[in-house]
Amino acid sequence: MLMATKGSWTFMFHGVAFLDDIQQSGPRGGDKLFSTNWLMPMAQRKLGKGVLTLRAMLSLEPATISQRRYPELFQQGETAFGLPIADGQHPHNFFMELAAAYDYKLSENTMLSFYAAPMGDPAMGPVAYPHRPLHRKTQLLRLGITWKTRRTSRAMSSQWVSRAEISDWRRQVSTGANRTNTAGIWLRAGWIRGRAA
Repeated sequence: MLMATKGSWTFMFHGVAFLDDIQQSGPRGGDKLFSTNWLMPMAQRKLGKGVLTLRAMLSLEPATISQRRYPELFQQGETAFGLPIADGQHPHNFFMELAAAYDYKLSENTMLSFYAAPMGDPAMGPVAYPHRPLHRKTQLLRLGITWKTRRTSRAMSSQWVSRAEISDWRRQVSTGANRTNTAGIWLRAGWIRGRAA
């Protein structure tokens, strides 16, 4: 991870790239040499009485994985070029997140936060797969991840995400909306959620 400060801005950049070689035998298997990767730049600065954060998550996989798929025996449920993929997984999109967030401190322990993204990570469900601890050693999706994300009502990224949240160290109330393309079907979601410790 690289960090730098220029004027009132703080910049952070990190990313990963793996060279993957899959060799799966049998009539349904396949062989492929490809790269899984992503880049995450971020910029942050004080703005008024709050903090503005600009984030992006990009992947070069559309260029490093040919035919919009890599082999993965028994993996089902994804599409590429509008056609279902059997025994394979699609690459990440070039844009996985383009977002702006604004955090306003209401008191010592209370924060009001806003998040908006034409492509982003919705608050509902588990964190996006690249941020899960089990993916620290490999970028390849685990078998069944497609169906898990379907069951938890979210995809890996959503379009037109908006979120507002007020929280302190004991309580949180958030509301938001997003649109998700799940297996070619556009789903719209809105929610109000709360938690207390």
